[in-house]
Amino acid sequence: MSHSYKTIGLMSGTSMDGVDVSFSEYSQSGDNKWSYNLHAAKTYAYPENLAKALRDVTKFSAQEINIFNKHLGIFYGHLINQFIDEISVDKSDIDAIASHGHTVFHQPENGFTLQIGCGTTIAAITQLNVINDFRSKDVVF
Repeated sequence: MSHSYKTIGLMSGTSMDGVDVSFSEYSQSGDNKWSYNLHAAKTYAYPENLAKALRDVTKFSAQEINIFNKHLGIFYGHLINQFIDEISVDKSDIDAIASHGHTVFHQPENGFTLQIGCGTTIAAITQLNVINDFRSKDVVF
């Protein structure tokens, strides 16, 4: 039995060079081997106000981080919709968005990590399933 998944991937790194967005298809063959096809990818620059906030976010209060998490999710959601329009893909063909988020704190030695860019907000704006918060389980112990 074979499976195929079409996903939008979203990655933002501490290099601050922009947001990478991709559209890929992952397929599993009957012999459990996986393959992939990268259909489209693009890097979008951050608007200066968001870039500045991302550079300063480690100095924010807990409340400010939570507010910014929501604002970044709004930005990501609209950016994904723009990308989908630009590459002319029907949303009904997309199984999920995989959003890494932007790393604010990563301290595996202390059992925590924080990536922001609210997945629930992205889901509400795009009307697609979102998978996020990938790293927390890796650092729990």
